[in-house]
Amino acid sequence: MQEREAYLERMQTQADRWQTQIHSLKAQAEMAEGDEQRAYEERIRELEEKHAEAVAKIEELEETSDDAWGEGIAGEFMAAWDELEETMAVALGRFRNF
Repeated sequence: MQEREAYLERMQTQADRWQTQIHSLKAQAEMAEGDEQRAYEERIRELEEKHAEAVAKIEELEETSDDAWGEGIAGEFMAAWDELEETMAVALGRFRNF
């Protein structure tokens, strides 16, 4: 089903962007010192956990049949993914305060 494939591609692209951002933040954390470095590391761990959730959702979607997608699973995936995107945006936004 084209909708499912397009959604899967969108999810993978976003997960890849998040991974790139996490790598960038790790580089910034390496340059920080003391409490600032610990704060970076804590937030990076949070982002990595959320990224892992995203990857798990993608894998779950890859295993979902086109029939199941058409029978209403799409709404559940989209809602879960939207929530994950919002959580990642908030977590990434915390870095702007450094």
